[in-house]
Amino acid sequence: MRINFIYDSSVAAAPAAFKTALAEAAAYLDSLITNTITVNIQVGWGEDNGAAITPNSLSTGGPRQAGIGMTYAQLKAALTTNATSAADQTMLANMPATDPTNGGNFYITAAQQKAWGLLPATGAEIDGNIGFSATVNWTFDPNNRSAAGAYDFIGDAEAEITHAIGRFPGLQLSAPGWYSPLDLMRYASPGVNGLSVGAPAYFSINGGATNLNAFNTIGDPSDWTTSVRSDAFGDGYTGQTMVMTQTDQTLLDTLGYTIAGAPIPAPTPTPTSTPAPTPTPTSTPALSAAQEARILSLANVTFGAAPTQAEFDAAATIVIGGGSLNQVAMAFMQDPEYSAVYGGDKTPSSFVHAVFAEAHIPANAWVEMKDIRSIAYGSLSRADMLVMASQDSAHTAYMSTLSPAAAGYTLAVTPHS
Repeated sequence: MRINFIYDSSVAAAPAAFKTALAEAAAYLDSLITNTITVNIQVGWGEDNGAAITPNSLSTGGPRQAGIGMTYAQLKAALTTNATSAADQTMLANMPATDPTNGGNFYITAAQQKAWGLLPATGAEIDGNIGFSATVNWTFDPNNRSAAGAYDFIGDAEAEITHAIGRFPGLQLSAPGWYSPLDLMRYASPGVNGLSVGAPAYFSINGGATNLNAFNTIGDPSDWTTSVRSDAFGDGYTGQTMVMTQTDQTLLDTLGYTIAGAPIPAPTPTPTSTPAPTPTPTSTPALSAAQEARILSLANVTFGAAPTQAEFDAAATIVIGGGSLNQVAMAFMQDPEYSAVYGGDKTPSSFVHAVFAEAHIPANAWVEMKDIRSIAYGSLSRADMLVMASQDSAHTAYMSTLSPAAAGYTLAVTPHS
């Protein structure tokens, strides 16, 4: 994706670092979303599309009126055509059989239309608009996003850009009978969509069976609940870096975008005219090489060693079924080996220090303190921490020094898909 900013005249009054930090946010999203499209976004300083940013707001943003309406059947067909990941397939398999809105219209942004081939990929129309407060204390420094007393501008910009390209609530807020694709991933309980403004709801891609994060009930319904901190899709707090989490990426993925590194669906066997022979039993389902490496790396951080065959098989089943590494980590944490490595109920501080040690990540007081605070505040789970450590470049380098047996590559694995 290529984000192209169109600046209002108000931006002339913004600090010199404003455009640089905004470009940093755009560069991250451009690399995350791999659809070959150009998205044009109008930007304001102290205003958003001519409307002043209110004193109690950090920023605002949303799509422009270049969208179209789709029926539930049309939307489901479009999402099916553009499914590129295991998460997409899981969501599609669990979408309601009948329209939960009873005939509502779903607003599809211009950016989504470009990604789905419904508009020219490099069309010049303005696809969305965003604006930022000119009165709050921002930190624009990409190397100091958690400056004391300041709001993380880069994380906030990522949030508003994603609002402009489709992460917004429908919920009949703009007009009766109008919804957004995101509404279909709001659940009040398993199998029951949460389509009422202000009522508790959570994000799920498997029909509500798994609660990936609760939505906000007092602010923007497309943001996470106020208890979620240090998250680009949560509320902004001073002194905290607002990071784009794996759950945030999954949300963008299921809105119809192609996300870099998202696990691809397992291939569908070609139908045959005669019954297929009974397959030879194997110890694990088919995995890609990248998926196998991620599981083994996570196991090394969690257990301090390669997983057993049973542990690996269980993790492979989760991943191929569309589950995330976070879910694998939570499963690993129920294993006695995890307790043997990390002991009992460690404090956030002792847990983070132990993870850094097991992952062979050099000590970094600032990073460790940030993670300790995130776990203490509840915005970063221990499973999230294990996944983050397993993907750190230092741990990747450590894994490369291990023998295939020590890393776990000698486990019985079927040929990679």
